[in-house]
Amino acid sequence: MPLLLLLLILLAACGTKEPVAATPETPKSEALALSPEARRNAGIEVVTVAEHLDGGSLEAPGQLAWNEDRTWTVGVVATGRMRAVLAQVGDRVKAGQVLARFHTHEVHDTQANLEQALAERRRTTANLEQWKRNRDRLKRLYEAKAAPQMQVEQAESEVKMAEEEVLKAQANIERETQHLTEVLDVRVAPEHAHAGPHEGEGSDEELVPVKAPHAGLVVERKVSLGTVVTTGQPAFVIADPESLWAIASFPESALPLLRVGLPVTVEVRAYPGKAFPGRIRRLGESMDAATRTLKVVVEVATQRSLKPEMFATVRLMMGRQMALTIPASAIQEIDGKQVVFVEDAQKQFSARPVQAATRDGVAVIQSGLKAGDRVAAQGSYMIKGQAAQRVGE
Repeated sequence: MPLLLLLLILLAACGTKEPVAATPETPKSEALALSPEARRNAGIEVVTVAEHLDGGSLEAPGQLAWNEDRTWTVGVVATGRMRAVLAQVGDRVKAGQVLARFHTHEVHDTQANLEQALAERRRTTANLEQWKRNRDRLKRLYEAKAAPQMQVEQAESEVKMAEEEVLKAQANIERETQHLTEVLDVRVAPEHAHAGPHEGEGSDEELVPVKAPHAGLVVERKVSLGTVVTTGQPAFVIADPESLWAIASFPESALPLLRVGLPVTVEVRAYPGKAFPGRIRRLGESMDAATRTLKVVVEVATQRSLKPEMFATVRLMMGRQMALTIPASAIQEIDGKQVVFVEDAQKQFSARPVQAATRDGVAVIQSGLKAGDRVAAQGSYMIKGQAAQRVGE
């Protein structure tokens, strides 16, 4: 009887070991065994990872837009009223070309300040000359023992103060002149400025021009004759018609293949069979949460054919090289990571993280697998479900 009891205890101990080993700390990596019947019902098909000569292309939908790096918004530099609008949407303009002119009281205020500064310089210059003559006279008297040294030193101090007044007036002249000629871009001689209150709109020579900062095409006009404008308000938008952006949406799986500077081609429906060369200009900083795609900006030459807002297909050509490939159906996602289910020698499946780019039903493996590995292609989604169910048990 004691021997039988001992055998029962040993059998019970052996039976408790197996469940403990079957529930490790990381259940996602636990091997999953499926019966032949379950494999047939799920349509599981296992393929061997192999190297193939890869030279296909990766496509992404997109839309054309103005090249923001070659687009210029032209604003007004002062508050006023538009007196002339010389450019219209669709006009090709040159750098420095006048697009509009507007009246602003800043012109007359600046001219008045400039005249005041000129008058102040004349006054301080006259004072300086007078103090210099007085100093020179006192120096001669001092040398003749007819004036004390203190008076000479006082005269020197007065001369320095007068020189500072002249420099201050000169600085005011330069400031007002710069504002008038460089900021307002008006070439009106100070002596022709009106000193008193000015009720009219000013002569054409006193109107402030709005100039094109760069050659291009006027794509927006935001002002009209008589429009009241404020400092910094946009008046025109100019774009380079020879260069556009194609904003494409590439799938998340394509991220390992994308980098700035890669050549691509852009195709539009209006010109079937024609490919416009482009180059990746920048990659988006974040994924679109809804579509799981990344915005990619492609710079493309228009060749006088492409127009903004056209729908486009951006194609990234792949270099011909040996690559590990498996069917795209083998790729599943767990916790936001790509995984495949690898079959071992015991016909059990284990999840293995990989990095892959999928296109045209094929997944190109960057990491995680090697040639000869066997992975579930068809039916991998069912294996994922079985694995999740086991974890939840």
